[in-house]
Parts: sequence; C-alpha cells; structure tokens
Amino acid sequence: MYKMYLYLQHQNIITMTKIRNFDEIVRFCEQKKQTGDIQTVSKMFGYTTDAIRMRLTRKDKATYEALCEVIEQRESLIKKYQNQ
Repeated sequence: MYKMYLYLQHQNIITMTKIRNFDEIVRFCEQKKQTGDIQTVSKMFGYTTDAIRMRLTRKDKATYEALCEVIEQRESLIKKYQNQ
C-alpha cells in the first residue's frame, strides 16, 4: 500500500500525519485534487475521465489510492524544485 499522509498547515508549517482510514484518504484527495489529476489517473488505469469520476463517486479504493499517489508525487516535486 502507498504511503499516505494528511498534510496539515498551521502557521505556514506543514506537518504530515499518517492517514489511518479510507475516509481520511477520500477527504485528503478531495481537498488536494487539482486540474489534471483525474486525467493522469485515467491514463494510469486506461479508462476515460468519466469512468474515473464515476469510480471516485462510488468510492473505489484503488482509484483513490492512485489519486492520492498522484497528489503526493505532485506535491513532492513542487517542494523539491521550490527548495532549489
């Protein structure tokens, strides 16, 4: 299973708290989802973006795990290049 963390911002300090259950994964993904994330997940699975949106509506665990990984990788890359 992927490493999943919930990022909490408090006074411009980002801390990571390990996500413990699926509801928290869903909440994390819905809060952090950006334009392009669903298209990326659709390419990962080989499904249309409409199919991915439907899977998210149905709370499909594999789809949310993939979306969470996309979000984490995006944030990691942003942080890496902002710190240079």
